[in-house]
Amino acid sequence: MDKQSKKIFIRSFDGAGVIFIAAIVAAFGGVMAAWEARKFESEVKAKNEEIVRLNNYILSSITGGDSFCYLALANINNVSNRALLTAISKGRYPLYDVHFRIVDLEELYKIKDNMTFENLKKTERTFNVGNIHPNVARMLGTIELGAKNEKEYNVFISARNGVFTQLIRLKHINEEWKTATKVLKREGDNNIVLLEKIDEKFSSNENGEVDWK
Repeated sequence: MDKQSKKIFIRSFDGAGVIFIAAIVAAFGGVMAAWEARKFESEVKAKNEEIVRLNNYILSSITGGDSFCYLALANINNVSNRALLTAISKGRYPLYDVHFRIVDLEELYKIKDNMTFENLKKTERTFNVGNIHPNVARMLGTIELGAKNEKEYNVFISARNGVFTQLIRLKHINEEWKTATKVLKREGDNNIVLLEKIDEKFSSNENGEVDWK
């Protein structure tokens, strides 16, 4: 190959090499741009999710979120048939404007044919508890269970985050009170069970279930 031909070949090779390198640089730049775009989108998504989480936390802290409370009958005296009424809160958020209405079903059945306002008031007790911190217990007073071997209460609970119903069933078995309780929250057409606690040896129906009625 003569000198002139070599110059032409080198010139052609240099031009092709520049184009090839430029193509590689452009491709690499495209890959980096796409990676940066995906990274930016991921960061934005993460920040948006964090904002949503914080907003939900703030809202739940104001309303009570998915926390709830219920009544527990503690330190039941099996001789005097008297128990301590204790409000217990469950969940990570405080509860606000809590109100309990306890209905004695035995007393309610007695006036079923004469349900005047005055008679209805005799079947229930109410407690305005106010605000409750998460996962605490607050004593409200005492309650008489009576001399019979069974006792039934329905408790209606209202708070800023909704309305709840608690069923309390007691049976005096072998000289000792046994308790079954269930807490429900109405959501649409369904009752969602939030809590169910049944003492060991609490007698059940023939299907082995508590007769909540």
